[in-house]
Amino acid sequence: MNGEKPAPAIHEPKAVHRAWSLYLLTVAGIPIYLHFTFLLLLGFIAMMQIRDKAYFGGLGFVICIFASVVLHELGHALVAKRFGIKTDDIVLYPIGGVARLRSMGEGFQEFWIAIAGPLVNVVIAAALGVGLRLSGRWVPLAVLTQDGQALPSAHFVENVMLVNVVLLVFNLIPAFPMDGGRVLRAILARQMPKARATRIAAKIGQGLAIVFMVVGLFYNPFLVFIGAFVFMAAGQEFAATRSAALMDGKTARDAMITHFDTLAHGDSLGRAAELLLATSQQDFPVLGAGEVLGVLSRKALIQGLASFGSEHYVAEVMERNFPRMRPGDDLRRVYEVIHEVDGLPVLVFDDGERLVGYINHDNLVEYLLIAQSEHKNGHH
Repeated sequence: MNGEKPAPAIHEPKAVHRAWSLYLLTVAGIPIYLHFTFLLLLGFIAMMQIRDKAYFGGLGFVICIFASVVLHELGHALVAKRFGIKTDDIVLYPIGGVARLRSMGEGFQEFWIAIAGPLVNVVIAAALGVGLRLSGRWVPLAVLTQDGQALPSAHFVENVMLVNVVLLVFNLIPAFPMDGGRVLRAILARQMPKARATRIAAKIGQGLAIVFMVVGLFYNPFLVFIGAFVFMAAGQEFAATRSAALMDGKTARDAMITHFDTLAHGDSLGRAAELLLATSQQDFPVLGAGEVLGVLSRKALIQGLASFGSEHYVAEVMERNFPRMRPGDDLRRVYEVIHEVDGLPVLVFDDGERLVGYINHDNLVEYLLIAQSEHKNGHH
């Protein structure tokens, strides 16, 4: 023992249901979900294969597409894990998967995390191509496109190979949220601040998105959808990076609310409702015997009133498993924790375990808006 106090426990988020997503399995501790729109895409492909009477081939092809996308995202997640970065989950969408990482890493770590997914597709495509060559089953593309001119097994394997080539090329487009956008940012960030690198990469991405949408108007409406998605994602990435830059060197102390009301564990929900209406406060720490026992959020209060009435005790509806941090903790970590929990504030305690403040999503957004305004006016 060195006499130091142990760091306060940080709330681990509960497993939550992903909206419009179906849980599939967990690999290396990472839960994988399938978005319902991906099911529509796979269904469409399966129908086309069944129409051509390739029943087993159609089912196998769908499974191989699914497996290729999963392996691509696991490539990102496992490399991130090597850098000590946790992946909350992987969600599969029609235009690809999304591995929800806690961070994209520092410095050139982002490059390796981003490129890992496409490299998985390179390995898959190369392995299938070599296998076809060695077995003498390689079929020229001109022949492959002509029904009935290729061996069924070669046709199937080569199509899976082509799917991985398409995944590789599509994901290397230098636009957020594709991997190519993150690779480009990682390269640019070696020569300039990350915020500026993100701005350049985002602008390039939005330019390509506009091209997609214009071309899609004349040739393929699906390109319009992809272009709109890329345009919005690029803007969101830039906004997120700009917010992260504003938090550099800041701590929980800088953003926390220090003047607030509390509730006693024996108070009624009616009393809590009175405080909610009388103040601008949305979350209330709940005390008992001088200690913080939990926190009552606006959401829990409204639900409690609807379910039990105003005479019910706050102690029976408050959240007892809440996030705790210190005033000197990095504000970026506070930002991450707030996005991990389901609408709960982060309670801030000093070294004597005394509650000195709290931070919720709304006041953190307000803090960043003020910081952004000051930055624009040249104040630091």
